[in-house]
Amino acid sequence: MVFDFPNTVFSVFAAIGFVLALIPFYWHYKASNVALCLFMAWSSIGCLNGFINSVIWNTSISNSAPIWCDISTRIMVAEPVASTASTLCIARRLYADFSNKARSKRKEVFIDLVIGVGVPILEIILSYIVQGNRFDIYERVGCSPGIVNRPPSYALIYVWPIVLAAVIFIFITSVLTVRQHFINSNKSGSMGFGVFRWHYSDISFRLLVLSICCTVYAIIIPGYLISLDRRSSDYTAWVSFHDVHSHFSTVNQIAAADWRDDKATVIALEIGRWSPVLCAFSVFYLFGIVEEAAREYRRAFRLIKSRLCGVPPESDSASEMSTTKSSLPTPVIAQKAYESHGHGKWLET
Repeated sequence: MVFDFPNTVFSVFAAIGFVLALIPFYWHYKASNVALCLFMAWSSIGCLNGFINSVIWNTSISNSAPIWCDISTRIMVAEPVASTASTLCIARRLYADFSNKARSKRKEVFIDLVIGVGVPILEIILSYIVQGNRFDIYERVGCSPGIVNRPPSYALIYVWPIVLAAVIFIFITSVLTVRQHFINSNKSGSMGFGVFRWHYSDISFRLLVLSICCTVYAIIIPGYLISLDRRSSDYTAWVSFHDVHSHFSTVNQIAAADWRDDKATVIALEIGRWSPVLCAFSVFYLFGIVEEAAREYRRAFRLIKSRLCGVPPESDSASEMSTTKSSLPTPVIAQKAYESHGHGKWLET
């Protein structure tokens, strides 16, 4: 089976993912890139949650930490929607920048927080409607939400990443359309359009790549899991709220030998806990090993060295200062203004 490997492998990757997702967080926080910070935070939280569960219940199914399981299962419900919602914030900001939309910075931060934090919290609240028992404990995996496999669960829980991904797709299409429009409209004019020739070093390009990858993932994976659940033998019709919550205090404890015999259960559990790890490694690859990140690493190294050696930190060289003029900690998503002077010109501010 694809997921047939020692549980320690997941624990190690989850621990690494927890750290990697937070490495670029500080300088993007300084740059006020709230949308990307939300994505990093949720990915890191998901990795930490999976790591703790895999360690505590590596060879056990005992209900040894019920309060933690209550918290952990809420994170599991919120994280898939939170990652997609954070991606929506990124795509929305990209569209606003490329279409030159006038906006208030405080208002944009508020909207990002409503989408990136408010939507996951709403998901947690709605999950109680279809929560049949307090939680389940799977050996090796740990705590799992006790969501019943009934029609309302799909509308309230499972379909939301797909809905958000569809909205992201609209924003991404709009960004590419606006970009292509200005390229086409300026090919015959005197204005250069090198700003539109994206490269890996361009922050807008990497944000767009992250948005596209998350959109594809948020459509394919939840769609596949929904099809598995719909064909499952435990799929039943909705009777009533009282019927679903009639045994709410129950804690099901399933040994690895039992749940690993069911292919659908294995796929659902493993994809659920590996998804935050994949997000963490992706965000580090896109934002943690680029030129601007290397400059931050050098600054951090010089600061640590100065503290340990008791000498003032070395100043940046003139060449490095010139190259960082338009990079961090200025806003990561550059705000572009279009000036019309006969032929027009794009400026980065």
